Amino acid sequence: EAYRRASGAHGSKATNFLRVHAEEDIGHTDSAFNSIKELDAPTIDLVFQNYEESLYLYRLLLNKADAEKQRVGIHTRSSELSC
Repeated sequence: EAYRRASGAHGSKATNFLRVHAEEDIGHTDSAFNSIKELDAPTIDLVFQNYEESLYLYRLLLNKADAEKQRVGIHTRSSELSC
C-alpha cells in the first residue's frame, strides 16, 4: 500500500528503494521476532532498548532532513502520504 501511494505521488524511479523492500522483505520481520523470542529476558530487554533508541534517533534524522528541505524551499507532494 505504501509503495503504491508513494509511486503514484512521486513516480516509480523515486520510490524504487521502497518497492524493493516491500517486495523482498516479506517475512523478514517475522523471522527477526522469532529469533528474538529465543533470547533470554535480559537480552530481549537490551534488544528492545536498542530498538527504541534507534527509532528515536532515526526520527530525529528524518525530522532534521525535513526541516532542511523546508529551509531551502523544496516543496513536495509528500503531505499526501500520511502514515
